[in-house]
Amino acid sequence: MKIYDMMMIFFNSVKEDDLTKSLKRVGDEIEKLDGKVLKTDVLGRKTFARSMRRQNSGQYVKMCFEIGAVNVDPLLARLRLNSDIFRVQVVCGTGDEPVVEKSEEVESDAKSE
Repeated sequence: MKIYDMMMIFFNSVKEDDLTKSLKRVGDEIEKLDGKVLKTDVLGRKTFARSMRRQNSGQYVKMCFEIGAVNVDPLLARLRLNSDIFRVQVVCGTGDEPVVEKSEEVESDAKSE
């Protein structure tokens, strides 16, 4: 089993209660594929740099989960059927440190030289 990070953008029209239900459904889909949700962070509503498919903003959610590598594609296929989700991206992750902290450390080292 590997740890993955998934960034989901939900349509802006999704209400808070519906977002909670949708996240529960996503967690259920992961568990159906013998996976386990480790952490879920609701990042809030954000405006897109440019409109996509007539949408100007969306609700961002980051989810860290553990699942077998062969089950990632079936999970993405199931998530495409969810009408509340605008976009999904899954990357192999560590589950603990955000990339931003690492890039800040590199910048501070460059300034000290």
